Amino acid sequence: MAQKTGFGATLTFGTTTTYTPKKRSISGPGMSREALETSHLATTGGFKTFIPDDLVDGGEVTTDVFWDPLDGWPPIEAAPEVVTITHNDTGAATEIFTAFVSGFDKAMQLGELMMATVTLKVAGEVNFTA
Repeated sequence: MAQKTGFGATLTFGTTTTYTPKKRSISGPGMSREALETSHLATTGGFKTFIPDDLVDGGEVTTDVFWDPLDGWPPIEAAPEVVTITHNDTGAATEIFTAFVSGFDKAMQLGELMMATVTLKVAGEVNFTA
């Protein structure tokens, strides 16, 4: 399997959002599943025991973007919508999920390009297609 860079990957919102800044990076979704402790006073072997939770947390996606006030603000007040991450491979693998903007943090510094971080909270199942 050849190693690849992220060049050409995209993150797009569904039809209700027109926010499309230039993205520098896309991270996530970072999914997790809680471990439920089953240890009790008579557990043997000296180690705690666990079982997996029934549900998976879809996690968050963060994207670092070039901040341009003309792009407007991300839809932090909007309802959840479909988000698609398209990979840059020849098969155009995708991750499709419902999410909402849960964070927006911009930085304006002397001698540097204006940047912002947009955080999305995944609100359900993540569907991966290779």
